[in-house]
This record gives sequence, structure tokens and C-alpha cells, in this order.
Amino acid sequence: MIALLFFLASAPQERPHTDPGEPTFKTQLEPYVQEYAGQVKYCYETQIKSDEALHGRVEIAMVVGEGRMQSATIVLNTTGDAALGECIAKKVGTWRFPQELSGETVYPFVFEPAEQIEAKPGPEPICLSEQQSGLRTPTVDCRPAGQGERAAEGSEN
Repeated sequence: MIALLFFLASAPQERPHTDPGEPTFKTQLEPYVQEYAGQVKYCYETQIKSDEALHGRVEIAMVVGEGRMQSATIVLNTTGDAALGECIAKKVGTWRFPQELSGETVYPFVFEPAEQIEAKPGPEPICLSEQQSGLRTPTVDCRPAGQGERAAEGSEN
């Protein structure tokens, strides 16, 4: 199983904002981009199957008018994987927002494979049978050997 670290960069570029009392287009767009992030993640997970080291940045120029994506264009792709950029642009192009949302921005999506967590040797878990645990399905007690029942009694207090 491949671990994945995917995040949306926190500062997309946008046209200068002139009214300090109103939220920026980026601020308005952010919660919706987060909702759709699974679609972008899907694109990455599809492509990383053929390149486990796939990483980089894809920036999409977004133009939204009356809640509909008018255009979603790749302006930067440092991943070296054109299919990843195309998949993201295609997905972003289908996004819908509240009708009052309109504006333009360049939104960065940054991809990095998660670092492998080094497994540290430790004691084997004690496997409790159905009868021992009192449950209908087998359970695993992950306390170190010799700490099973005593640790369980101490943790209930």
C-alpha cells in the first residue's frame, strides 16, 4: 500500500483585492476546494500507481462566474506527468459553487509521496480469543506481553 501526502497549498494567487472589508475570492473559494479535494486526490492516486515517486505542483487557473467554473487551465505542472495535470483540470472544470461566487485565481495543488514510517521492533500483541474478550468477534490486545489483564484493569479506573 502506498502512503500519500496530498495538500492544497495555502496561498493561491489571485488578482489584487481592493476592498479590505470583503473576503477575498480565495477565502470564498477555499471551503469548496476542500470539499472537492477528493477528486484531485483521485487523479494523483491514479497516476502514482505508475510512478511511486510522483511529486510536484500543479497550478490551475480558475475562472468562476455565477457559481460555475468557466475555465480551468493548467498554468504550471512540475510533476512531469501531463496526465495528472489534465485529470485535475478536467475535474476542476466540473466544480460548482454558490451562484454568488465569481472571480479568478490560480490555485496550486502540491503532491508529495508520504515518507515511509520506519517500523520499530516491539513485542508481539496478545491475541485474545472470543471467549477471553467476551466479544463475539476475535480481538487483538496490543499491550506488550505480560501486561494484558493487569493493564486492562488499571485502564478502567
